[in-house]
Amino acid sequence: SGCKTGTMYSFDNSSPGSPSGVCAGDGSWLYGVTSGGGANNSGAFYRVHQDGSSFTNLYNFSSGTNGSSLPYYHTDGFVYFSENNVIKKYNTANGTTNSITAFSLVQSKNFHIDSNDWMYFVELASPSRLVKMLTDGSSWTVLHDFNSATEGDIGIAGVTEVPGDSLFGIQSEGGTNSGGTLYSIHKDGSSFIVHHQFTSATGSYPYSKL
Repeated sequence: SGCKTGTMYSFDNSSPGSPSGVCAGDGSWLYGVTSGGGANNSGAFYRVHQDGSSFTNLYNFSSGTNGSSLPYYHTDGFVYFSENNVIKKYNTANGTTNSITAFSLVQSKNFHIDSNDWMYFVELASPSRLVKMLTDGSSWTVLHDFNSATEGDIGIAGVTEVPGDSLFGIQSEGGTNSGGTLYSIHKDGSSFIVHHQFTSATGSYPYSKL
C-alpha cells in the first residue's frame, strides 16, 4: 500500500549539524557526515540507529576542513570518509579511526571500493586525476590525468563500477562546454572515453554519481 515518510532524526538546533549524507553500515547503524557543528565547528562523522536512536559523534573534522565525502561502508567492516588529503577508516568493531594520507585533496562525494579491496577516487590535483589504492594504503596508482579543457575537472561526484571491469565517472566542471563530462575507463587505466559533454541547454555541473 506504499511507504510512510517521516523524520527519523532531526538536526535542528543541534551540534553537529548540516548533514551531507549517510550510508548503511553494520547491524542497524547508519553512518554520516555533517558540514557544521562538532568540537571545531567544522562538521563531524557520526552514527545513528535506523530508528533514530543512539546518535553518536564519532569524529570531529579539523577547523576549516568540513567533511566533504559521503561515508562508504565496505565488507571489511570499515567505514571510509575523507578529510582534506587524508582518507579516514573507522573500525566498526572497536571504534578506532585510522588515517591514510593521499597525495592531494580528496573530495569525492563517494568512494568506490571493489570486491578485491581496491579503492577508486578522484584527487583534486592540478590536473585532477583518477587514482586507485588498496584499502591498506598501499599500491597507490594513477589511472588517468584529466585534461580539464576536453575531459572535465573537479571529479567530486565519484565513480561507479559496471560489469566488464569498467568504471563510469562524472567530472562536475570543465570539458568542451565547461559544464562537466561523463566518462568511462577500465580498472587498469586503459580505454578512457568521454561519453558526454554537459551543456547549459540540457543541464550542466553534475554533482551526483551514477
